[in-house]
Amino acid sequence: MPVDNLFIEGNAFLSLQKTLFTSEILYGVRGVLSYNLTYILQFQLWGQYISPSKYTDPVKVVSGLYPKTSVGGAVIAEPSKNVKIGAGVEYQHNQRNQKWESRSGGKVAFGF
Repeated sequence: MPVDNLFIEGNAFLSLQKTLFTSEILYGVRGVLSYNLTYILQFQLWGQYISPSKYTDPVKVVSGLYPKTSVGGAVIAEPSKNVKIGAGVEYQHNQRNQKWESRSGGKVAFGF
């Protein structure tokens, strides 16, 4: 059945974000939808919303260490138990200029 291949996950979180200049607690929600196209090929969509920061802290805006509002998708192949290959794109919201910026990439993982 097609529904057996569908996996949906969601959660909410609080994030304490501290830098040299500011400290604040932000909230967010996150979700993932995965669908197994075949026994080795998976399609995945994800997204997360982070409440807007009250500050324009340069460390938080530039740094990739702090979570940001984003959406994305990927295709992942797992040809064996120890090998996983994926490619996808993610759009992150830049709070400073209020624009969505794309980031694409790939990943290869080997397990031992």
